[in-house]
Amino acid sequence: MEQETYRLGCDIGGTFTDFVLVNDRTGQFYTNKCLTTPSDPSDAVEKGIRELGQIKPGFMDNVQEIIHGTTLVINAIIERKGAATGLLTTKGFKDVLELGREIRYDAYDIFSEYPQPIVPRALRMEIDERVTADGIVLRDVDEEQTKQVLNLLKNKNIESIAVCFINSYENPVNEKKVKEVTKKIKKGEFNFNDFLEQLNMMSKLGSMKSIISMIPGMSQMGNAIKDMDLENSSEVKKIKAMISSMTPKERKEPNLLLKTNTRKRRIANGAGLSIQETNKILKQFQMAAKMAKKFANKKGMPNMNELMKQMGNMKFPH
Repeated sequence: MEQETYRLGCDIGGTFTDFVLVNDRTGQFYTNKCLTTPSDPSDAVEKGIRELGQIKPGFMDNVQEIIHGTTLVINAIIERKGAATGLLTTKGFKDVLELGREIRYDAYDIFSEYPQPIVPRALRMEIDERVTADGIVLRDVDEEQTKQVLNLLKNKNIESIAVCFINSYENPVNEKKVKEVTKKIKKGEFNFNDFLEQLNMMSKLGSMKSIISMIPGMSQMGNAIKDMDLENSSEVKKIKAMISSMTPKERKEPNLLLKTNTRKRRIANGAGLSIQETNKILKQFQMAAKMAKKFANKKGMPNMNELMKQMGNMKFPH
């Protein structure tokens, strides 16, 4: 006797979840319907399959194919009940959502209203990148600019990010880079590239005395401390030399240096430092990483970066 095989169709709707079970040999079919469970749609699927099992016991052992469909996504879009979303797109293209193809529903109705864009203009940000129609990268994604834009969106309490760059269907390399930066920020990660970036930023601001004096409420401290030139500081030079002696992978993955002394010795020799000096710099880095993570969790890092940027545009007293 030929073994019976089945195909199961499942459609999760906004109100009901529907099932159709078909016997491939006889063509006989069975149906079922149960209420959708919005908090976890899979609960309704599980319940419906169990109920079908009462109608046709043991059918699951012989199911050859399961076809699944849902209207939950389109319902969320129509009802605007989805997650608050920010959009990153190529510079000059953030209004494409509203411009569309410039096709009117009624060419002669000057009062026709268009649906509001899924992402409002305030949550659409531009990244200065470009890929040609044949996939050639004209402009790479700038990681620092991407961080600033993502931090702006983070402060707007978004729950998800859509990255839609022009011609990314041909070459998605820039979109993937934004994804990496987003993951990094989400985890509050801080590597040696970030450490070096912050040092360079600080060096451009002038002396330590000038920097402290520019912070509200700390002018007296600024007058009291030694006027250390960050650009020519021996400590800063040692840190930069040490980071320059690392491989690109070591810069991105600081934990590699904590796992083995061999790497530390190689880096120390390359930078002209002792192991003691290297360990001291590593401790300084760990403290900076903890501070960066603390600011990231409290959403304070964007404010600090903005303060640093503003201070960098000012003229410090000599």
